[in-house]
Amino acid sequence: MAKKEFSYRGKSLDELKMLTKLTIDRNFKLNSISKAILNLAKSNISQKYIDNGIKPNEAFVLAVLEILYGREIELADKNESLINKEKAWYYKLNENNHIIGIYLFNRFKQYLGIFPEQICSLKFLEELWLPNNAIKSIPESIIATLTPSPVTNG
Repeated sequence: MAKKEFSYRGKSLDELKMLTKLTIDRNFKLNSISKAILNLAKSNISQKYIDNGIKPNEAFVLAVLEILYGREIELADKNESLINKEKAWYYKLNENNHIIGIYLFNRFKQYLGIFPEQICSLKFLEELWLPNNAIKSIPESIIATLTPSPVTNG
């Protein structure tokens, strides 16, 4: 069976040069992210993050997450606690503008159906918070780098 290209009204996403917003809300049936979606993230959506001082390869990851999560990922203060909020769409930066934290969750709605492997390219990532999503598996490349966290009550 031939692989089906993601298309919109008969056109490839690659042909939609002016498209700056694409949402794949509740993407539970995705097994992978298509090349067309990755191209859109890189060419059209990541620029706003680059304009805010994010390194281009890291801005690309935020753009992919924005498409999958359905909303812009916002910058949070490095010292702000985001773990106990009901909703969060944030990232944190270190003093060199590298992403050190990503927090994507909504206690009332699941969004992510896959774990975007592009996250694995974030060399400075210290915290990744993706609870209440429908992610079925995590890439081996990230499992191998995990350090167990202490269990806390509360």
